[in-house]
Amino acid sequence: MTTEPIAAAPATPVEDSPSSGQAAQTEIAAEGQAAATTAAPEEPRQKFIPVTRIALMDRLATEEKRTAGLAGPASCAKMFRYLSVWRHQTYQGRLAHMKYCFMPFSPDRDTKQIMHYEPEQLASMQDDLIEQVRYLLTQANYKHIDKKKLEELLQANSAHGLELTVDLGEFDEVLLFSRGLEVETVEKRVMDNLFLFKREFKVPTYSRLFVLLKLKSLEARKQEIMRTQSVNEKKALKIIKKKRRGLPDDPDGRFIYLRLFKDIPREDLEMMFPNTQVKLKLFDKIKLGVTAGGGTIAGLVGAAGKMAAAIATANPIALVAALAGVVGVIFR
Repeated sequence: MTTEPIAAAPATPVEDSPSSGQAAQTEIAAEGQAAATTAAPEEPRQKFIPVTRIALMDRLATEEKRTAGLAGPASCAKMFRYLSVWRHQTYQGRLAHMKYCFMPFSPDRDTKQIMHYEPEQLASMQDDLIEQVRYLLTQANYKHIDKKKLEELLQANSAHGLELTVDLGEFDEVLLFSRGLEVETVEKRVMDNLFLFKREFKVPTYSRLFVLLKLKSLEARKQEIMRTQSVNEKKALKIIKKKRRGLPDDPDGRFIYLRLFKDIPREDLEMMFPNTQVKLKLFDKIKLGVTAGGGTIAGLVGAAGKMAAAIATANPIALVAALAGVVGVIFR
């Protein structure tokens, strides 16, 4: 009795098996999602689409491939015109209300203030103004930079080598919104190669940056410094005067500053604040100390030589000039 071998059944291809195909697709999707998560940028994808409203309307009105039943290009253009008019009127009303709320807080007004506002009314107008600003910026696809993110950016090292510090405690309101994040390349000499060659650095840059600032009143800030630093009133006022050097006189803290900037490096947000102070690195302090000390020593040696010559020749005019030179070197 001869037994013939049983032929093995051909293996079913993966794509022909629904269950195997779904499993493979699920696995591929999971791998793709994991890779996307791993390679995700630090900043999420921006919502802003760099297309003008006019260009978008023209493209939609002249598109050849449309779903059956839609109107022609002329009707589409007419509809878009009506929609633009409605949108303009709606935001015109918002703009008028914002101007009304901003009027008592404007630092650049050139009209006299003849209207009287109660403190409760001012507080309500301020809250309404900030809420309207938030709404408009969100509608314009700006992204809010919260306090935690702002503190992280203020502590980050700048690629330009300039370290700045900002005291956020001076402000009663701090509101930042950004739109568009580009990456620029800058070249800089570093200590690693003894400043002989330049090295490229990638600098994330905000295309647009909106800043809203409102200082605390002098009385509120004074009480806060006296409480936190345990100093008397005179010392607290001296600290405030030093911190607000160069700022406009605003003892009541009423002014609200609205500013819009372009192409601002993400790690250099300190430059956008009016109370920025330069923070020198240890290397910068050593370099300045050596150069200033060398110049001072050379000046003193030269002045001492002139004094010795004046004493030897008994010339009082030369002696006075040499003493003046010594005093000038010490003062410098």
